[in-house]
Amino acid sequence: ILITESAYLIWCIRCERRIVRNDEPERWHTLQKIRNRWIEQINTRLKSDCAMTNAKRYGKKALKEDTVIQTWRNTLQNDVLPDNWIREPD
Repeated sequence: ILITESAYLIWCIRCERRIVRNDEPERWHTLQKIRNRWIEQINTRLKSDCAMTNAKRYGKKALKEDTVIQTWRNTLQNDVLPDNWIREPD
């Protein structure tokens, strides 16, 4: 997940830099803005995965909670999380 999300963000930022900002160095994204966008994108993906465990909403297509836990294990900054972190990720 981290690799695909990072690659997509790199592609988006490169397109913005080349097309929107005319590849002018003074208009490039700062490292802090890139870092913030990466964190936001990873958080969005995590929240999406958590939301997709809702069996009432997604029925048979819902992700299993264990799948989400296994996917994100050793990836999150604080792996000691409350039992209900999937249902209440904030």
